[in-house]
Amino acid sequence: MPDFTTEVDINPSEFVSECNTREKIELIDVIIEECSDYPELEKELTKSIIKHFPQSSAKILGDLNGKGRTFMQDEFISNLDKLSKAYYCLSNEDIEKINVLAKRF
Repeated sequence: MPDFTTEVDINPSEFVSECNTREKIELIDVIIEECSDYPELEKELTKSIIKHFPQSSAKILGDLNGKGRTFMQDEFISNLDKLSKAYYCLSNEDIEKINVLAKRF
C-alpha cells in the first residue's frame, strides 16, 4: 500500500486570526501548559507577556503560577532555596555577601 505524507504550511498569525475567542483561550492554555514543562519556553512566554501587557503583566504572571507571585518572584525564591541547600558548599566570602545583603532589609 502506498505511503503518503501531507504537510501543511500555515502562518501562525493567519491561524490565530481565524480562531474564535474560545479557541484562542484554549490555544493560550495549551501554550502555557507546554511552556511549564520547558524553563526556556517559560522565560520566553514571560518576556512576551511583559512586552505585550506592560500595565498588567505582574497580575497576569502572578495568576499563571497560581500562587499570586510573578515568575520572577518564583525564580528568586527558587534561587534562595538553592542557596540555603548549598550552605556548606559556599565560601565564607559568599556567605558574608549574602548576610550583608540580607541585613540591608
